[in-house]
Amino acid sequence: MTDIKTMYDEIVDAPTSRFAGRILSPSPTLIEGITPGRLRGHTTYNTLSGRAFENGSSANYCMLAVEYDISVDNSFDDLVSLIHTGTLAQVGGEILTFSYEQFDNGTATHVPYPSYTFRIALALHSLSPIKEPPTASTIGAPTPRE
Repeated sequence: MTDIKTMYDEIVDAPTSRFAGRILSPSPTLIEGITPGRLRGHTTYNTLSGRAFENGSSANYCMLAVEYDISVDNSFDDLVSLIHTGTLAQVGGEILTFSYEQFDNGTATHVPYPSYTFRIALALHSLSPIKEPPTASTIGAPTPRE
């Protein structure tokens, strides 16, 4: 099983995109769209930068955004009927495709704080509503170095 922290670490430490075929352990997402056989979701993991961001003070920024395109077979109909747009849910399943982009957040001292967007197409294996939104500390991601 692969979790978002493992994926994040692998991208940051040794950029790779070889995640297709792996099973994603339950990961939080905000459900943004529901159509027959498909869910769309999105999660952001925000963190606090070190010094010298913008005017010299620290600032919150998005360290990781994850966009999900989730295919759902009819065995999940009962669960999906309980989910609506705006629901926070844990989703897990087989990773069909994976891609990512890296962005650098500029700072006053030109120290870049990288942020990433993961795009994951997932064949749903698990789905359950949750109450707490995720944070960078949820996945144990380190605070950017100065």
